[in-house]
Amino acid sequence: MGTTVEVMIEDFKFTPKEIRISVGDTIKWTNLDSEPHTATDNNDNFDSGTLAKGESFSMTF
Repeated sequence: MGTTVEVMIEDFKFTPKEIRISVGDTIKWTNLDSEPHTATDNNDNFDSGTLAKGESFSMTF
């Protein structure tokens, strides 16, 4: 079982900007902006769909 790394979406950017993960780790994105956002892979491996303020999406790698 891996670790969970939390990434905040705020002011139209991700914080932290860069992370390092290992196989089995999970990233949890949480939208703190009042505007909806997504967490989407450039290669279409995952897509959070639209996240409203306060909503989260997790992906295990």
